[in-house]
Amino acid sequence: QRRWPAPHRHPREFVSAGIADRDFRSPGEGLNQVRICSAELAPNKTFSDIYLAGLVEGEFPRRVSRSGFASPEEIKKWRFFGVDLHNPRHHAGFESALFNSLLERSRERIVITCPTTDIVDGEELIPSFLLTGGKDEGVKSLNIVEPFSSATYQPVSVRDHVANRLWRNQNEAMVAMTHPDVAAFSEKISAPIAMLKARESGASHLVYNGWLTDLVSSGSLKINMPKDWSPSRLNDYGKCPFKYWTNHVLKIEPHEEPTNEILVTILGEAYHKALELFYIDLKNRNQTLVNLEDDEIKRLLESATKSAIISMNAQHKVKRGEFAQYEDQEIAFRLVRFVLEEKRRAIKDQGRFVPSLFEHGFGTARVGEPLSPPLIVKSGGKEVRIIGVIDRIDIAAETTASGQPKVRVIDYKSGSTPITEKDALEGRNLQMPIYALAIAQSIMPGAEVEVGQFLSVSQASTLGSLEFVKKPKKPKEGEPENVEPPSESLLEKSKNYIVDYVNRIGNGDFEVRPNGEVSCRGCQHSMICRITECSASGDEDGE
Repeated sequence: QRRWPAPHRHPREFVSAGIADRDFRSPGEGLNQVRICSAELAPNKTFSDIYLAGLVEGEFPRRVSRSGFASPEEIKKWRFFGVDLHNPRHHAGFESALFNSLLERSRERIVITCPTTDIVDGEELIPSFLLTGGKDEGVKSLNIVEPFSSATYQPVSVRDHVANRLWRNQNEAMVAMTHPDVAAFSEKISAPIAMLKARESGASHLVYNGWLTDLVSSGSLKINMPKDWSPSRLNDYGKCPFKYWTNHVLKIEPHEEPTNEILVTILGEAYHKALELFYIDLKNRNQTLVNLEDDEIKRLLESATKSAIISMNAQHKVKRGEFAQYEDQEIAFRLVRFVLEEKRRAIKDQGRFVPSLFEHGFGTARVGEPLSPPLIVKSGGKEVRIIGVIDRIDIAAETTASGQPKVRVIDYKSGSTPITEKDALEGRNLQMPIYALAIAQSIMPGAEVEVGQFLSVSQASTLGSLEFVKKPKKPKEGEPENVEPPSESLLEKSKNYIVDYVNRIGNGDFEVRPNGEVSCRGCQHSMICRITECSASGDEDGE
């Protein structure tokens, strides 16, 4: 209901009442009132106690570039009319003035806190310049307070007291208490406190960090193993066991922000489909890229691209926006650029390899029945069954001394992340070695896979190449031939990696253990990863 002032009241009171009704009403005064707000929104009055939390560099002071609700264009327009709009937060002395003002408003005490570690990524935090003055002495003078230290002599609740006792392993003193809520709180928070203590210790071989081998060996936990393994599953474990755990056991997927753009996975399917249709058409015509003119290539590719886009749009998970026609033009442009670059590489290679098999599955298929049996990898008395689909298999005109075909493996990528031989040698990316093994054992038994290439369709470039048959290096003129000692081949290493990964998965080893720094780049599970807590993992492994 609207409050109307009495007729004899001053008009100013009438206006004040109207404003109070329209705006948020200020809370009534009371005893022991607590107000929680950001520093700049603190009411301009005194308080008995003031708590300033999170005084870390970068947050307080926090540099502000925005001009409140006014955009830069609006500010320029008002300045043209002689009105100078500005945000007081842009003033160099605003933060220090605000800080000093908050200190002056306290009647009894001020409590200042500045955390030393970021709770999200574990990054070390620096106290605000307002506390240290930019000097090391200022940092050293700050008192470090241990968790639950105040609860030792002045707990604020039974829960606070129980948490303190559990944290300090003072269970006997806690049990001796006769308070009725002690037992209930002990049972309720003992497990969280135990997890907190374990995480604070920095040890990596903990249940909380994916180390489940003790539970598996005792028989209290069983890992459900898949019958068939895919290269992507093995790659995830090779990059980080915890990544495998989150992707394939817990099946956790981060919530993606809505976007008007086509998802990379769906775009990749469109690229794959268009290239498959194009090369099948080329093969049916008994033509190669080297023999065709560019205009003919563009004409054939245009038809394949249209069919691929129609197939993509038919998927229920694809909802095209108002820029769909421009996205289709970009897809067609990138495919043409990619195929013309393929032609250039084929001419340079003198047309040695000819695309022959497309989207060829072993043990599985994208559509219909698999064309070849699954790959069986054996090592150390163990065997692993692997299935997958190879984007393209190119066959050379010449054969080996025993009459077997020579093969090149092609894998299309939508992105532009480089894939190196080191990734395969260190077990982070076993996709191409698995494809090479599948061709030599399941698809074309006895074939010699010379090389595998990762090709970026969007960039029309080579992302990486693996040589399975090393070519001898020609010595420089006048130098003796350098004969390198034989070493374990990439394919044999890959076999050992595969069997080792499957054994460790079965044993419950899902520890946070990234295989090199590169494994953490772009990881979708960085928000829940505890890599920063496993500070002692290197020491444990060393022992």
